[in-house]
Amino acid sequence: VRDRITTEKSYVKKTIIGISVDPEEGVAVVMLRDWELLEKLNELSSGQGVKTARASESFKDAGNLKDSLKRATVYVEESIADMDLPFAHPEVMCMCLICPANR
Repeated sequence: VRDRITTEKSYVKKTIIGISVDPEEGVAVVMLRDWELLEKLNELSSGQGVKTARASESFKDAGNLKDSLKRATVYVEESIADMDLPFAHPEVMCMCLICPANR
């Protein structure tokens, strides 16, 4: 999330959040703050998260993945007011997408 228009001086210009999505339902399950996202990425990079991922957590097709990304974006946009961010005009952008896959 970044401030689309910087009208005031602020040290915070952007913040990174993560959204965990239920691939079966395509709905946001939980929002991860920056430090929670880093913990999750560290878990995945160590192989722990990859080993414990269930096959049912995979997205069935690209259309489902696209819909889930759209729903996650809407979820963040609707939750911005609760985040207490110092942004005049917050804008949600997808920077990265991590998707488990069946092997």
